Amino acid sequence: VAPGRNLCIRLDATGPEQSSTDTMCFTVPPDTTSPAAPTIIVAPAAQSVAVAYTDHSNNETRFRAWLCLVGTGGASLDGAPPTVPGDCALQQEINFSTPNTSTGAHYHFTVSGLDPMQLYRVKVEAWHDHEPLGTEAWSSPFHPLP
Repeated sequence: VAPGRNLCIRLDATGPEQSSTDTMCFTVPPDTTSPAAPTIIVAPAAQSVAVAYTDHSNNETRFRAWLCLVGTGGASLDGAPPTVPGDCALQQEINFSTPNTSTGAHYHFTVSGLDPMQLYRVKVEAWHDHEPLGTEAWSSPFHPLP
C-alpha cells in the first residue's frame, strides 16, 4: 500500500462459545526519510565542464543539477551559465512519477561557454515527493580550461 493511503484489515475470530468480526483501518504514513545525496564528478575542459553524478538514494522523485558561479564578474552567455556571483543556473532536471527505488544510476551533462577566469561549482539536489525533503551535494570549486 502506497504511503498516504488507507489500509483496512478485517479480523475474524471464532471460538467454541463465540465469534466476532472487527475491522481496523489506518493510514500508511508517508516516507519522511530524506534522500541520500548523490556523488558528483566534474571534469573541466576548454571553456566548459562535463558533470557526472551518481544516485545513492532509494526514494527520490527528482534530481536537479545547478551550475553556480563562485568568482566575480562574467558576461551573459545565452543565459545558460550564471553571471552573478552566488547565482546558480539550472542545467538538468530529472523527474520520476513515483519514488525511484533503485540506486547506482549515472547521469551526466556538459555546460559550454564558460569563462576560464571564473570559479564555478556544481550543486546536485535529490528531492523526495514529500518536499521539502531533499539533500544536496556540491562539487569542489573549479576553473574551466582556457
